[in-house]
Amino acid sequence: MKELWDAFIATRRGRVTGALIGLILGIIILCIGLWRFLVLAAFVAVGWFIGSRGDRNAEVSNLLDGLFHLFKFGKRKDD
Repeated sequence: MKELWDAFIATRRGRVTGALIGLILGIIILCIGLWRFLVLAAFVAVGWFIGSRGDRNAEVSNLLDGLFHLFKFGKRKDD
């Protein structure tokens, strides 16, 4: 039975992964609601972006300064 299950997953890895992600997201939306989920997803996306900049050895403090300046004045200081 395990060999059959392993073969099923091996040939349909993307579908199984997508179904599991959909199931998890569906449960989260049912538990906390759509709008709270969207806010959570936005925060996760911003964190992912900042973390990816850190992975590429970019100065996170410079990125944050630019973002705060953009939201405060509407333009970055180097524009």
